[in-house]
Amino acid sequence: MSDIIKNLEHFGLSTNVARAYYSLLKSNPATGYEISAHAGIPRSAVYNVLNKLESMGLVSGM
Repeated sequence: MSDIIKNLEHFGLSTNVARAYYSLLKSNPATGYEISAHAGIPRSAVYNVLNKLESMGLVSGM
């Protein structure tokens, strides 16, 4: 696991939330499918993860 994801987890993000956020930092904008594939998050969970990031004010939906 990358050091960046570990650091994000220290700020209270779950592993999937940290992976999705890191994925968006690397390639923004991205679809839910792209984030799922890049971050290794199941597609069935990626939209909940994105909603969590949005509720935290870290991303905004388009």
